[in-house]
Amino acid sequence: AQPLVSSLPAENPVFAQIVAEFVEHLHQQLDELSHAIREDDVDAVARLSHDLAGSSGNVGFAELTEPARKLNQMARDRELTHAESTYSELVALASRIELPNQTANT
Repeated sequence: AQPLVSSLPAENPVFAQIVAEFVEHLHQQLDELSHAIREDDVDAVARLSHDLAGSSGNVGFAELTEPARKLNQMARDRELTHAESTYSELVALASRIELPNQTANT
């Protein structure tokens, strides 16, 4: 699988810092989302997935937006039956993220 890199201009230190902070917070968000799904807490899943859909798009990781929106829709429909597989998709995508300083110099 190809690495995921932000579409923000990584050569700009401000953007690089924003992306790094997002990735650092992403793992906490995913942990909280996993817990909410296991607890069948539709309100928490709705809030967390909504936040993730917005923030991932804002920092240039559009690939995360669609699965986060799917989770949000499931939560709003109060039906989390398939949430675990969509969550697993998010985790798989997140595991492919590379920060600008992790990519090879070109």
